[in-house]
Amino acid sequence: MKTALTFAIVLILIISYLMIFVVLDIKYFDYREALEVRESGEYDKAILMFEQLGEYKDASIQIQETNYQKAFWYMQNKQYDIAAYLFDNLGEYEDSRHRLNWVYYKWAMQLIEKNEFDSAINLFSAAGDYSDSESQITETQYLKAIYLMENGDAIESLKIFMSIVDYKDVQQRIFDYHQAVNKYFFSAGVRFTVAVKNLGSVEMAGEAIANGINIANWADVKNVTAGDNFVAAITSDGRVLTVGDNKYNQLIASEWGSMVQISAGGAHVVGLRSDGIVKAAGYDQYNQCGVDDWRNIVQISAGKNYTIGLKSDGTVEAVGEWVEGQCKVDGWSDIIQVDAGTNHTVGLKLDGTVVSTGDNTFGQCNVSQWSDIVAVSAGENYTLGIKKDGTLVCVGDNTYGQCNVGNWSGVIAIYAGKYHTLALRADGTLLAVGWNDAGQCDINWNDIKLP
Repeated sequence: MKTALTFAIVLILIISYLMIFVVLDIKYFDYREALEVRESGEYDKAILMFEQLGEYKDASIQIQETNYQKAFWYMQNKQYDIAAYLFDNLGEYEDSRHRLNWVYYKWAMQLIEKNEFDSAINLFSAAGDYSDSESQITETQYLKAIYLMENGDAIESLKIFMSIVDYKDVQQRIFDYHQAVNKYFFSAGVRFTVAVKNLGSVEMAGEAIANGINIANWADVKNVTAGDNFVAAITSDGRVLTVGDNKYNQLIASEWGSMVQISAGGAHVVGLRSDGIVKAAGYDQYNQCGVDDWRNIVQISAGKNYTIGLKSDGTVEAVGEWVEGQCKVDGWSDIIQVDAGTNHTVGLKLDGTVVSTGDNTFGQCNVSQWSDIVAVSAGENYTLGIKKDGTLVCVGDNTYGQCNVGNWSGVIAIYAGKYHTLALRADGTLLAVGWNDAGQCDINWNDIKLP
C-alpha cells in the first residue's frame, strides 16, 4: 500500500514536471520567434509577442529593446517625430536620452529646411547642451529674420535682428534695410520744395530759384534734402551735390563720398556713409556737428540745431541743443525710425507706437496714443505719421493748415517741413499743404521717385 502511494506521488510529480516543461518549452519557442520577428524589422508584431509572454524570462526588457530598435530605425530613416516620441517614452533605457537629444537636433535641422523656424528653435532648446544646439538657436533666429525680410515682413524681421545685433552680418542687414526705407526722395525748405524724379533729375517749387538755388543740371540723384536755404543731394555713386546758402560752410559736404543718406537741418547737413560712419558740416554752435565718434548708425536726421542718429540695436544718439529736451533720447529702445524737428524729436517703435521728446508748446509731442504707425516726421511745431492703411495723423501747430491731411490716402512717404507738409502716394504723386506764400505747395508732380 505504501509502495503504491509512493509510486502515485512520483507519477504525479513526473506528470507535473512534464507539463511544466511543455509549457515552458512552448514559451521558449515563442520567445525565440519574437526575437526573429524583431530581426526582420516587424517591431510592432514582436512587441505584441513579447507582451503575450508575460513574465517569461526578460520579455519586458525585450519590449523596451524592441521599442529602442524601432526608434533607431525611424531615426535612421529621418522620421524624427516618431523617433522622438519613442525615445522619450523609453526614459532612461540604454542611451535613449542621448538619442532623444540627437533626434531633436536633427529634426530641428529638418524643419529649418521647411522654414518652420519656431518649431526648430523649440527643438534646439529641448536638445539642451547637445552639440551646438545653443548656437543653432541663434542661427535659426537669423535665418528666420532673413526669410521674413525677403517675404515682406520687415518689422518682425527687425525685431529678431535687433535681438541678435552682433551676430554674423546682422548690423549690415539692418543698415541695408534702413537705407532702403529711410531715403529723402523729397524735402521741404522754409519756402520751397524739392523732389527727386524717376530718372534722377530734381524738381523744385517756391522761392529757392530766386535765391540762387539752381538744380536744373543735377542728374543721377537718388536722395535730396533741404535746409532752410540750401539743398544737398546724393548721386547713385555716393557723391554729394550742394547748392544755396553757404554762410556756415555747410556746402563743403560736396567733398564727401560713399554716402548713402543725407539730412539737412537749419544750417547744417549730416551724411551717413556706407560703412555706418557719420559726417557733418555747417553751423555748429551747439555741437550739432559733433558726430565723428558715432558708430553703427543706420539712420540720421538733422534738426534745427541738433542731430539724431539711430543705431543698429534700436537705441538713439543725439548731439546739439538740449534746451527743450529734444536730445533726451538716451532711454529709447526698439526704435526703427527717428526724425528731428525744430525743437522736438519723434521715434517710431517696432510695435507701431511713437515716442517723442522736446518742446510741446503746440502739442506736437502728443503721440503716445498713436498706433499702427509705419513712418513719422517732425516739422517746425508739429508731428506727422503714416498709418498702416496709408492714411495720415497729425498733431501740433496748424497755423498754416500744415496738418490738414485727414482726407489723404494711399500715402507711402511723408515729410513735415517748417510750415508745409509733403506726402508721396504709391503712384508717384506728391501732395502738399500748408504755407504757400512763395508757391512751395503749387506742385503738380506725378513722377516722383518711389522708395
